[in-house]
Amino acid sequence: MIDKFNEWFEGTFENKKQAFGRPAFYSYVQLRHLKLDNGFFYGEQQNMWKDFPYRQFAVKPFLEGDNIVIKNYEIDKDLHLGFTNLDQITESNLEYKVGCDNIISFEGSEFVGGIEGCDCHVEWEGHDTYVVNSMILGDGYYNVYDKGIDVETKKRLWGSAYSHYNFIKTSSEAVH
Repeated sequence: MIDKFNEWFEGTFENKKQAFGRPAFYSYVQLRHLKLDNGFFYGEQQNMWKDFPYRQFAVKPFLEGDNIVIKNYEIDKDLHLGFTNLDQITESNLEYKVGCDNIISFEGSEFVGGIEGCDCHVEWEGHDTYVVNSMILGDGYYNVYDKGIDVETKKRLWGSAYSHYNFIKTSSEAVH
């Protein structure tokens, strides 16, 4: 199960069809996930009309019982921008983000899950927000939404205002 997840998760994904079909609702975004030899994935998310990614991350999926748990880590964004210095992505060089694990199960023909609870906090423009997310990963597609909810007001401050971003896998490689 973890091998299938890793195979499907690695690569380049875009939501071009969705973004061009509903430009008022969805930005045109590219996701790139590269699996490293030590089990980590390094990834970048980029609005295709911007010069630099708006999100960079390191995650490490592992099997726990019947689920896949994806641990999230803080990284040095400048050090890794553009898929550089990836040999320095190790547990000893990263800060584990407590409360930000994604719990994923295999249902039918796809992986489904997200963060459970409200313990994954992200500071955004001076506001403390907690992350709400959901993901569906299948063979050739990745549907995901992330949004930040203000801890005090409970209003959405960042992320998808509508539904999942629907990404189609355009390459099995992250860097090309």
